[in-house]
Amino acid sequence: MELLTIYYSTLARIAGCQSVSAFRNRTLSLVLRSTRAATVSAFLQLAQLLTLGLTLAFTSALLSSGVASAEEIQLRALTDIPLADIRKLYSEKAEYKILRKGKRVGTHTVQITPDPSGDNNKFTVSVDSKIRITVMKVPVFSFRYKATEVWNNNQLVSIKATTVKNGETKEVSATVTGETMKTVISGGPDPDYESEQSVEPVSFVSNHWHPGVLNSNRIYNTLTGFVDKVSIENPGTDPITIKGSEGNSDTQHSAIHVRYTGGFEAESWYGRDGRWLQLLFKGTDGSLITYQYISPN
Repeated sequence: MELLTIYYSTLARIAGCQSVSAFRNRTLSLVLRSTRAATVSAFLQLAQLLTLGLTLAFTSALLSSGVASAEEIQLRALTDIPLADIRKLYSEKAEYKILRKGKRVGTHTVQITPDPSGDNNKFTVSVDSKIRITVMKVPVFSFRYKATEVWNNNQLVSIKATTVKNGETKEVSATVTGETMKTVISGGPDPDYESEQSVEPVSFVSNHWHPGVLNSNRIYNTLTGFVDKVSIENPGTDPITIKGSEGNSDTQHSAIHVRYTGGFEAESWYGRDGRWLQLLFKGTDGSLITYQYISPN
């Protein structure tokens, strides 16, 4: 029952309503408007709301019949959030603290910026990570990661990422052209190494900010430069605490938990609004690495 409430609330928000009851009232109001004054606008809005209403009924049927599990419906609600709403979450720089064995060792940021041309269909995603690990104040590990994603018409156009690990630089890139994606890898242990290949395009890369990635089984790995085949499952929801920025209170979230297996293994958590909140994976030395969102409020 709680899951249905969550899903209904998500669809109501998509329709621009603050609650399920507001969604219902708006639908009834449009029915009256469209019958009293047959305006195209009223009919179009009514059609949109009725479509969402049918989705609610279909969701209820899936749950009651057992065709879809609660976890599958929950994941679908998350991946159905419009990209326009996701973009708003990162219009201001989103900051994450990076922890190793519970101790802070770095910072990660994500920000979406519109195209300078003013074309609202185009935007850029900038991702930046810095990690520095010391033992007895002596640096033993350093990691710097910068990536830029270019999007147009809700589609990934290109990705370029540079990783500097303990002074060793590796650059990877992928560009989608029609039915082909050209990938390039350069540097790494051999600074003169370079490789190019053409592969089937992917829709998402391993930067986690877009919950739509949870619908994919092929993801471009921005650390290796290869396409990974993955399986994604939803173990359910977990209560997590999001730390506030300096001077602000911590907040509690019932976060949607997902687990990646296959080409790479990691666990990730998302808020109901689609915001990426947390990431957990094992480092090369077996230690647990955690990325946690820092709320600005």
